[in-house]
Amino acid sequence: MAKDLFYLASYKNVDKLFEKIEAAKAPEAFTNAYLTDTIGLKSTTDRPLINMLKKMGFIDAAGRPTDKYALLKNKNVAKAAIADALRRVYEPLFEANEKANELGIEELKGLIAQITGAEQRIVNLIAYTF
Repeated sequence: MAKDLFYLASYKNVDKLFEKIEAAKAPEAFTNAYLTDTIGLKSTTDRPLINMLKKMGFIDAAGRPTDKYALLKNKNVAKAAIADALRRVYEPLFEANEKANELGIEELKGLIAQITGAEQRIVNLIAYTF
């Protein structure tokens, strides 16, 4: 049975997103307007970053920051909070290989294909998002 794993069609601004979150005031709700006006990510391809933050548990279904969002504001713990969230989001990968994050890209793609049964294009997007 195939498992769905999260992926972004464009992941080039993920680092910038987390950098900007650290510097900006926490919003009442993380909306498209906040993403474009405050964070400065204006492309429509950046909008799925909001869904990524939801999947990672940093904002709730309504876009309100969770307690975990506050960890992104602290440079000393932000990377650990992101790593913990990624382990939760990609739990099937870590169940199959506890060192999934240490795999080379081709090994990772093979593991993703094995777990998801997805077509190569989707496997590539999942791998590069991961």
